[in-house]
Amino acid sequence: MVENQHAKRVIGVLIVLDIIVVLFPTLHWSLTSGSPTMSVAYVLGSAVWVVLSLFVMAALDKKQKES
Repeated sequence: MVENQHAKRVIGVLIVLDIIVVLFPTLHWSLTSGSPTMSVAYVLGSAVWVVLSLFVMAALDKKQKES
């Protein structure tokens, strides 16, 4: 039971972090300082972050359903 609550919290935190990284362009603008290279790196890095977090969420959800 406690493990299920922990998994739900982790999934919730990952969703919030994904939303912050992807949907707030001001964060992107402040981190890149107008550099095109950094801008592309941020976009690619945020995409990789979201994909990896989806894999983590899927694994946690699968583990949660098994128990």
